[in-house]
This record gives sequence, C-alpha cells and structure tokens, in this order.
Amino acid sequence: LPADDSWYPWIGHGEGDDLIVSYDYHLCWNYDAPGRDGLGHAPDRYDVFFMIFDTATGEWRNVQGEPLAMPITREYAEQMTFVASTGDHLDSAGHPHIGTNLGIPKTGEFLPAKSTTHYRWTGQEWVGGPGGGMPNARGDFEVSDPMTIRFLLAEQGGIVAWWNSTDGGASFTRGQLLLERPGAGWATSALIRDPHPDARVIVAEKMPGTDWARMYLLGDNGPVQRPRAEAEQR
Repeated sequence: LPADDSWYPWIGHGEGDDLIVSYDYHLCWNYDAPGRDGLGHAPDRYDVFFMIFDTATGEWRNVQGEPLAMPITREYAEQMTFVASTGDHLDSAGHPHIGTNLGIPKTGEFLPAKSTTHYRWTGQEWVGGPGGGMPNARGDFEVSDPMTIRFLLAEQGGIVAWWNSTDGGASFTRGQLLLERPGAGWATSALIRDPHPDARVIVAEKMPGTDWARMYLLGDNGPVQRPRAEAEQR
C-alpha cells in the first residue's frame, strides 16, 4: 500500500510514577495515493490500544502487567495492548478509561463521521464501545468512580455541552449546555488540570473563509465574558 503505519496517542498521569497511554491506529496514506477519490491524506482511525510507562524504571507494560518491547509495531500492539476494534483516565478503583472517536470515511468527503466512544477496564476485561449515545464531537472527559463518567464535548452542529453517564458508560445523556454557536466547527483543548470553576476548557470556533478563529474559555457557567474591543486581536 502507498501508506505507512502510524499512531495517535493520548498520554495522561496514572498511579505513582506511571504514564498511561491510550492510542489508535492510523493508516497514513500518501497524498497522491491512487484510489483515494481525491481525499489524499484522509483521517482514517482504526482500533484502540492501551499501555503504561513507568517513568521511574523506564519500562513499558500492558494492562495485565506484562512487559512490552519497544518500538511497538501494529502486529505486536494487536497481540499485547489491544482494547477493541473500531483517554487515559483512571477511576477510583485504579482502572483505566479510554475516550476515542471512531468513524469510517465517506466516499468523496475528507472528514469521516466520528462518534465519541468510551471504553473502560473492569479489572478482568474491556467493556464499552459504540452505542453509548454520544454525538460526533471533539472533547475530553473525567471519571470519579467506575460508574460515573462525564465528557465535555464540542459537537458537530455548534454545541458545547457535558455528556454524563451513571452506568459505567453503557449510556450517556446530554447535560449542561455551555455554549451554542449554530453551525460552528470546533477545535478544543484537553480539560484543564486543577481548573478554576470558570476555566474548564478552551475551544476555538472555526470561521470559514478566514485564517482566524474565535477563542472561548469555558467554565461551569459558560464562556468567560470580556469587552469585544479587548477580544478582537489580529
């Protein structure tokens, strides 16, 4: 294939000296690859994987505690770190949760439909996957206990809102709406660590036809307000 294996990782702090890494597989097509319907480098994503890095010892391991050899290949990852076919957060039991976006490219369109999807480790197996009810969106999430998860999502269509689950991710419902800009497309940061209640996340509203974006700092009561004359910076 005129393409290369690559990964999209998300790295977070685990227990003690650990970094926890969830990642998905990306088949990175060449821009001039034939048969791509003019898409060139399409954002395909496949499968979900998980591993842990001990910063004190420099050693990698999987969720079962088995040591991992580096560098990691797709074949080795499928054998040793595979979560599910197509986040980096620990709950109060010390079990990891993963949030990812899954989708299949549509012919003639650059952007695939990507559904926000949640997985969690029970201590025995990975559970979750498509079907939890969350929209096509970008965002981040937080967990408190194995059953309580909430995502802050910037949705296709222009809404930024919390999505909540109290059944371990089996189902999610939209909660508090923080911002609505009809038709907006979004880029978003991760949730801010140790945040002020007025500063949970930064989102950028993409403005078609320009090189500019509107930036919003969102908290529990929506966007932080400031005079327009101060906000318009170019």
